[in-house]
Amino acid sequence: MQLILATSNPHKKTEIEAIFATTLPHIEIINFSEILSPFEIEENGTSFEQNATIKAKAVYEALLIARGEGEYLVLSEDSGLCVDALGGMPGIYSARFSFVEFGDNSWQSKSQHLHNLSLDERNLTRVVYELQSRNLRESHASFVANVCLMGSLQGHLVHKNFQGVCEGKVITTPQGNMGFGYDPIFVPKDYTQTLAQIETKNEISHRRRALVECGEYMEMCVRSLYRF
Repeated sequence: MQLILATSNPHKKTEIEAIFATTLPHIEIINFSEILSPFEIEENGTSFEQNATIKAKAVYEALLIARGEGEYLVLSEDSGLCVDALGGMPGIYSARFSFVEFGDNSWQSKSQHLHNLSLDERNLTRVVYELQSRNLRESHASFVANVCLMGSLQGHLVHKNFQGVCEGKVITTPQGNMGFGYDPIFVPKDYTQTLAQIETKNEISHRRRALVECGEYMEMCVRSLYRF
């Protein structure tokens, strides 16, 4: 069985493969861009669940157009960092926070000197900047992930969402190099290291928690011979 990811992010694919390796070893995981011409998906939802659903639906409908009716399972994921001191931001804007209007927008003048940074680094730097501009060194925060499974099996429509949360705090001194995104400034609850320093990150991440629920649902479907 193929599980088609509604993402072109190689980091997310690697993490999803690692999480499903033991629970769903017979599923082949591929990015949608490997079987479809790449296209932009407008994420205009107001929540992680809405954006995850938008992405899954876009890829599923594209598969139907390109390949016709068939058995497809599409998995999408939308996730982000929600910082209490920033009113829940960057939230659903986490992937592009460095370009979002927020606060007094003094960030804009600083960002003009950051062209040599990657997008991930710019987004992280924006969070650090916003905290420091409020004279804060840390804040309670949570990583949230919503996974949407959509498709058709045995003539039954599949559509279910799963949400995972990892509580913790953000700090203003990035540490570690094993993660991506905001991992270097996020310290999970009951830990003293950031996600970018924790080798077992996949065992505690917000994405894992959502994907484990999704995987259990998929296993249940297989055991019941695709009776949804």
